[in-house]
Amino acid sequence: MGKRIKMAVERRKVSRAAAQRDNNRHDSEGEKEGKRHKILSFARERVPLIGFLLVTAIILCDQSLRSNRSNRLSAENGLPIKLRPKAEDIEQSDNKHDGFMVLGMHRSGTSMLTGLLYLAGGYTFGGSVYKGRENPKGFFERFDVVGQDTKWLKSQEIPWNGDVLRYDWEKALADHKSGKIPFDQGERAMRLLFKNPKATPWLQKDPRMCLVLKTWLAILDKKPAILFTYRHPLESALSLQKRGGSKMHLLRSLKLWIAYNMRAIQNSKGLCIVRTTNTAVIANPLKELQRISDEMTSKCGVPLPPHPVSQEEINKFIDPTLQHHNAKSNNEKEVIKTYNDGTCIAYDYESKYKDRYTPEQLEEEREIYLKAMKIYCDLESGKAYEDDYEWPDIGYMENPVQKPADWQNAKLKTDIDWRQKQKTGQQKTGKMKFSKKGIM
Repeated sequence: MGKRIKMAVERRKVSRAAAQRDNNRHDSEGEKEGKRHKILSFARERVPLIGFLLVTAIILCDQSLRSNRSNRLSAENGLPIKLRPKAEDIEQSDNKHDGFMVLGMHRSGTSMLTGLLYLAGGYTFGGSVYKGRENPKGFFERFDVVGQDTKWLKSQEIPWNGDVLRYDWEKALADHKSGKIPFDQGERAMRLLFKNPKATPWLQKDPRMCLVLKTWLAILDKKPAILFTYRHPLESALSLQKRGGSKMHLLRSLKLWIAYNMRAIQNSKGLCIVRTTNTAVIANPLKELQRISDEMTSKCGVPLPPHPVSQEEINKFIDPTLQHHNAKSNNEKEVIKTYNDGTCIAYDYESKYKDRYTPEQLEEEREIYLKAMKIYCDLESGKAYEDDYEWPDIGYMENPVQKPADWQNAKLKTDIDWRQKQKTGQQKTGKMKFSKKGIM
């Protein structure tokens, strides 16, 4: 009997121990499940915060990489290390423009400047890159704008190299309103560039715009910003003389240099203007182009182009050897006159027509040259931009004698043959690029 009782007691102890172990196991699993539930709840609550922190970390890392790259490029090219203008600053600005016009005299580097801003800066040009012997890289002019500008000048019997100061913008505007001057090409430019929201930020260049700008301003709904550039008068005149031959003698070229720069400054008064020079662009293209782009945005409210100026595209495009006339190399020549406390110098030059001109004509040529140099030095110092600046009288400029039609047709055929030869040669070497905008 006692033995049975002892066995029953032992079984009860074993049963109790087993039950206790089961209870302990259940408690442990419950605690684990509770902890797991707490962890999952915490994670669900904190996922948005964690995601936000991850995105923030990625953005900061990207900005740091961009900053390091920008600083490296700035150090390599001598650029000031600074942030580009912000898009929100433009939106808050009252001074906003969809694009800008490049103003400058013929043979003053306007084609190079426009081409660089289009290819390396990313601004919208929207035209065909017409090329010729005078500009192997391209003129970067819209045919519709050039055509309309020419119509306005031609309506008053003024060629681009004639008595351009005689152009009356108000008469041209009245003829436009009356329908006397067709505006079909102007309408095309308005539709595809000036009024096209998809084209912003746009740029447009035609040296004739220096003369006819006020006519355009009276027609456009929104005023453009202006990029004004200039080149040394002797460099520009000699280049124009080489391009135009006998009808573009130095005297006419210098007068045109004065007239175009005068009208560009006078007609653009009151507009938002960014200024540069051909010398600055040649000296450091990346630095000067980025400065122009940044100032167009920060000063004139022009939308940011799609990317910063590209050194790679600059290297592909720019060729300083194409500018054959450099007045800075005249240091060995006699000094005729100095300006700006001796910092701006007019050197002597050799007239191509010294054997054909009378002494009076040679004297007039030199007089106009010194007037042009005075303006150039005043542009360098900034005095020429003052409201009360006195522009010199350059006298009457007769229109050049037009060549006969057969000569014009022969020249056109020569230009076409030249372009075809360039096209064929570049296709063989694989250097020519094709795009929707034409041959690049």
